[in-house]
Amino acid sequence: MRNNEKQNTPIDQTEEDGKKLIDMLIDAESERIYDELWNTKLEETFEDIKLYQAVINLTSKQRKILYLLYIRELSEKEIARHMSVTQQAVSKVHRKAINKLKEVMS
Repeated sequence: MRNNEKQNTPIDQTEEDGKKLIDMLIDAESERIYDELWNTKLEETFEDIKLYQAVINLTSKQRKILYLLYIRELSEKEIARHMSVTQQAVSKVHRKAINKLKEVMS
C-alpha cells in the first residue's frame, strides 16, 4: 500500500489488544442514553394532540435535544458532550425547536 492510500478499518473489528474501535468511540453512558432515547419516543409523552403534532414535526435532532433536556434533565453542556457538538450548537437547536413549537401552538 502506498503512503497516500488510506485503509478503512471496520468499526467493529477487534484490534490486537482485544478492543474494538466502536468501544473506544462510544462510552457506556452515551450508549445507555442513546439506547433509552431510541426506546422512548418523545411524542408519546404528550396528551395534548396539538402539542403532539407540533413535536412530531420537529427534526429528529430537535426532538432528541428536547428529550435529553426535559425528560432526561441533562444540561446543554452534557448533551453537547454526548453528541460531540458545542454547547452553542445544542443551544441553537433547542431555541429553534422551542420557537417552532411556540409558532405551531399559538
